[in-house]
Amino acid sequence: MKKKQLLASLFLASLAAPGAVMAQDVVKFTTAKTQGETVSVTLNQLKHGAVGDWGDGNTQTFEPTADAYLVIEGQVKGETITITSQSPIKTIICADNALTDIDLSGLTSLYSLYCQNNQLTQLDLSACNKLTDLNCAGNELTKISVTEFGNPDLETLNVAGNQLKSNSLTGTSFALPCQQLQYLNIADNAVTTVSLTAANDQLDVLKCSGNKIKILNLTNISSLSTLMCAD
Repeated sequence: MKKKQLLASLFLASLAAPGAVMAQDVVKFTTAKTQGETVSVTLNQLKHGAVGDWGDGNTQTFEPTADAYLVIEGQVKGETITITSQSPIKTIICADNALTDIDLSGLTSLYSLYCQNNQLTQLDLSACNKLTDLNCAGNELTKISVTEFGNPDLETLNVAGNQLKSNSLTGTSFALPCQQLQYLNIADNAVTTVSLTAANDQLDVLKCSGNKIKILNLTNISSLSTLMCAD
């Protein structure tokens, strides 16, 4: 009898344990838009839908649809907008929203981020180790964290039109030996050194015009079909 009671107690405890609660993906956006203005974010279709908080602590539920993507749209009610889902958030399209910050620390399943034409000054992608596509062109970035250790599967990277000197928070050159990298656009930044090696043997397009490049190291890269590096 005691054994049965013990087993029953363990079963009930497992149901109540924190690990039994489904994990949530969370992304937070800070915007310079004023209250009442519209912010629109497009995500991959989410089986469990999503919940949005437009900055005032109240939530709005977005049910899944039959479309390929789920549009999260609403009016700004506070500085920080939070979107959560019990489904993995794999794609975020949030261009042209006057964003000044994106907190991606809760997104380990993110594959694609398109956040171009905002007001971002820094972008930390260290938690996004599945990332394959990133477009953050046309911001005000002075710091970004994109490395072969944190983002080893990166295939396309567009950081054009920012103020970057490096692809890491402490580096002084643009060096990104990701083996899957095929497209790299770092045009119109503050880059002085580009160092790509044999690890980048899949690189097809490199655009680095509009910088002050003093050193361009393309050692053992024979795969390039397009190179644009005019001042």
